[in-house]
Amino acid sequence: MTRKRTKARPARKTQSRARKTPKPRTPQAGGEPLDALIAAGARSLGLKIDRRWMAEIRNQLTVTLRHGASVAEFRLLDDAEPAPVFEA
Repeated sequence: MTRKRTKARPARKTQSRARKTPKPRTPQAGGEPLDALIAAGARSLGLKIDRRWMAEIRNQLTVTLRHGASVAEFRLLDDAEPAPVFEA
């Protein structure tokens, strides 16, 4: 008795199953650029953020980043020293 010949199966594609990017667990309302930063910060601190607060958090973070950018733009001379601290 002889076996029937069957067609050879193509090799499995293991690369397609490898590491799919996980979907974000925290809300990203509107797809704003800062929402990913807010979501990552909340996730790292273990905080849950209500969707109603996302706009306010985004506004506060925008103001904070603008202030930080203006401080970073200010050039100091190489010979500048910190102000003296007086203690009573």
